[in-house]
Amino acid sequence: MYAFGKELIGTPGCFDFDETKLGICVSGLGYTGYEMEAKLRKEYNIQIEMSDLSNILAIVSIGDKEENLTALINALKDISSKTEKKEYPKPPFIPQNPKMIVSPRDAFYSPKKIVPLDESVGEIAGEMVMAYPPGIPVVCMGERITQDVVDYIKILKEQKTQLQGTADPYINSILVLGVD
Repeated sequence: MYAFGKELIGTPGCFDFDETKLGICVSGLGYTGYEMEAKLRKEYNIQIEMSDLSNILAIVSIGDKEENLTALINALKDISSKTEKKEYPKPPFIPQNPKMIVSPRDAFYSPKKIVPLDESVGEIAGEMVMAYPPGIPVVCMGERITQDVVDYIKILKEQKTQLQGTADPYINSILVLGVD
């Protein structure tokens, strides 16, 4: 495991470091962040603020006591000691920002049709798909849907990530611009 620290300051995408946010990469243990979050909650009664494919995030606040952090550290040590290092596939790259074809406003007011997710490559999204947390869209209205976007959505679904923004709560289909 690796806890992010001030060594990240000045690297691409990192201006400064917030010490109240404890980010820990857990993929070296062979877990996704989602799996680790569930394990901590179910087996150790520890609630994590956020998780993603590789990391967990704990928030350290003025209301926390030393024993809260000790419990988290001990839980992670226990999990680590009971886990044979598994080969876990490197998390997929996050797709490049899809190309905006139609403004979000125009896409919002355009006619839409429902297509299966697997058949949406090349279509223009008529709705957003976002993983929450953090709530950053994988694809926005008006953007061209690529195979990378579809593959990434499938990985997020496999990990039982909370996906939002779609008419189909299971995201087996997606709204795209067009008329049935």
